Amino acid sequence: QLAEYSERLLALLPDGTGLDTVLLVNSGSEAVDLALRLAQAATGRKTIVGLREASHGGTMASDAVTTSAYDNPYALNNRPDWVHIADVPNRLRGTYRGEADDMTVGAMYAADLARDLDELAENNRKVAGFICESVLGNAGGVLLPDGYLAEAYTRVRAAGGLCIADEVQVGFGRMGSSFWGFEQSGVVPDIITIAKPMGNGFPIGGVITTKEIADSLA
Repeated sequence: QLAEYSERLLALLPDGTGLDTVLLVNSGSEAVDLALRLAQAATGRKTIVGLREASHGGTMASDAVTTSAYDNPYALNNRPDWVHIADVPNRLRGTYRGEADDMTVGAMYAADLARDLDELAENNRKVAGFICESVLGNAGGVLLPDGYLAEAYTRVRAAGGLCIADEVQVGFGRMGSSFWGFEQSGVVPDIITIAKPMGNGFPIGGVITTKEIADSLA
């Protein structure tokens, strides 16, 4: 039944993603924890880039990239040294809103992320992974600015990192017009984390990735 479930799950992905491996866990927190470990193992690096205002879980690793002030008002003051927090592309309450300097809001946030990645590399902290909710669920169900996630993924991959889509809150059919949140941005992540809606109340979560990335954990 687990094999059948995994096969049906993979069949729900857009064609041509190359994602072919499902790792089942018992919660969203554990899914994110495992995704971070996979990114570090596959790249041989430690640094994970997350976003301000994000909520990813309560395990030691998933909490490390959780920066929601609702969960912890002091979150930005005590992140471990392997975590870097980038600005959140919140087009309603964020740094950039509307159009400015002939650049779209998404491009402006992506340019800031690119500068963060460059600074990390200069300080010998090359990125292992970038984790982002496909829609800013914890920040209020805010859609990402047009073009942001595609440009962010391009920048992270150019820097040698992997892209993690946290779909625990916003994926698995919750978008209505698409089954996955990342489809809204026209991207394909390297690692997907899922949980809440896939279990319908049962304690189940999962990580979807490639066999190559999964095998790196060995």
